[in-house]
Amino acid sequence: MNSRTAGLAAAVLFLSVGVGHVYMALALPQGTLAEPGPGVFPLLVGSLMSAASLSTLLQAIRESDPVDLDLRAVTARPAVLAAAFIVFLVLLPRVGFILPSLILQMVTLQVFGMRGMWRRMAVAAVTTTAAVLLFEKLLGVQFPTPSWSF
Repeated sequence: MNSRTAGLAAAVLFLSVGVGHVYMALALPQGTLAEPGPGVFPLLVGSLMSAASLSTLLQAIRESDPVDLDLRAVTARPAVLAAAFIVFLVLLPRVGFILPSLILQMVTLQVFGMRGMWRRMAVAAVTTTAAVLLFEKLLGVQFPTPSWSF
């Protein structure tokens, strides 16, 4: 497989997901600017995903010198990410959001090649803090409270 084929496949997949997201979001109440309805955020996400996918599709079409990709070298990555996500889902209701989020982000950054453990820890800490501040403080969405039972 080459980079053009991979780019086209990814763009078509995510474009179909984005368009489906927009289609389903339009069935929800949109509300007003003063009081947005439940369909506003999904509509925004679907629109952004569709726009990014279109950009990727155009870039893949225009690619003049595709690079051959060796998929054997990266076959373990999806399995590692899936395992980290399962650990996240198991730990989330038991220990709360912060620790599972840090673990998931550090594993993800490692899989995608970020060098340096301290650097990965810093990025994970900043993004977890930003998520907590955004959702809990700004939007008023409560994360699951820890039960500390297994």
